[in-house]
Amino acid sequence: MSTDRKINIVLISLVTLNIFEWEFYLILDDLRYQDFLGQWKLCAYTLRGIDPYPLIGAEIPAVEELGIIPAGWGTTPHGLLLGNLFYAGFLAMSMAAFIPSEPYSIQKDLDAYREINSTLEPAEIYFIVISVAFVLVTAIVIFQTFKTFSKRLAWTSALLAIFSAVQLIPLKNTGNASGTICCMLILISFLQEKYPKLSGVLLAFAMIKPQLALIFCLTLLLMRRFKILFTAAAIDIAAWLIVSFMLQTSPMVLLQEFLATGAGGDKSYAGIFTLFTASNHSLAMGLSMLAGIIYVCIGHKLLSDCKISAFKFFPACIAATFWCYSFYNDFYILILPAIVCVYAMIESKKISIPFVSALFMTVGVFLWMWILFNGMISEIIGVIDWKALLSLTTVQDYVVHTWIVRTLFEVGVIFIGFDLCRRLRNI
Repeated sequence: MSTDRKINIVLISLVTLNIFEWEFYLILDDLRYQDFLGQWKLCAYTLRGIDPYPLIGAEIPAVEELGIIPAGWGTTPHGLLLGNLFYAGFLAMSMAAFIPSEPYSIQKDLDAYREINSTLEPAEIYFIVISVAFVLVTAIVIFQTFKTFSKRLAWTSALLAIFSAVQLIPLKNTGNASGTICCMLILISFLQEKYPKLSGVLLAFAMIKPQLALIFCLTLLLMRRFKILFTAAAIDIAAWLIVSFMLQTSPMVLLQEFLATGAGGDKSYAGIFTLFTASNHSLAMGLSMLAGIIYVCIGHKLLSDCKISAFKFFPACIAATFWCYSFYNDFYILILPAIVCVYAMIESKKISIPFVSALFMTVGVFLWMWILFNGMISEIIGVIDWKALLSLTTVQDYVVHTWIVRTLFEVGVIFIGFDLCRRLRNI
């Protein structure tokens, strides 16, 4: 069998596995939308001229029909306005008044509400439409970029962009905008040369989640794409000032209130050093951010002669998952490194490692999550008293197990990134 035919079979297998995984996840569970409810309330209160930050975690809602903003929720000051692109605080969300949005009871509350009213709310429909639209646009842009270069690369990349189950996690499970923001960042990587102003607009909205988007700013800076950075900064600063005017408070007060929200929590995954320094959350975050910055700088240096400029952003995609506070919502960003794996496979005609790498970053994410949340990982690694070993006696077992699995996954992704840099230099 010829090498080209083997590559075709492997590519079909890769896409097919992602489709099966996508369909399995689609029927796996009901809509949860706990993130969506909290973020929608932040935007809705802002549009009514009410500062939402002091209301986070309050037991009594300031506006009855908007409901309580759950503790631990938060967004950037400019996100209070720009976040309406995703969470549509200007559209109705009647369930908000009936569901208190407590982080650990919201599923029960949502289930009870859905039994009475299974119809999607206008704001939910809007969120779904926007999320699906960005996924489709991303797939189309990827296909158009590669179609004259390689039809196999174009079709495989576009289908992976559509059918990766990781994209469904923020859309269906939590109602988080991460999937759409990941699409924006991937679009920037493909549009930054020809459409710098559009890329700047996309970056401004993506900066609603700086833990995802900020590391991309480093790549843009290294590539000297200053117009994109200035456009994004101007939009975000303007949105911040507009929110300040709407809420009749100062920009610095808003910033202080945002920093005081503690969004993400002290027990969340704070980067690749979390497992080793979790007794000091700030240290874990600082070391992880430093590691991410170094990783992107090294990757940029190794990719200086890369033929496809969009591929220079894949180290930032990898770093975005380990350099800062993040959840599994954010893993759709690994679609770009997976596409680079497909490119390396086709160009070098070496199949095994690029195929396994692409599989690891698409199907693998879903598998370890499914195994973790079904208790299998807990049974496997529960034989060791990790809390005592790591001096984390106050942290629940499942949190420690999550940190262990995330750390192992991130180590694998980091090494895949270095391997991809080496392969691109040799193609």
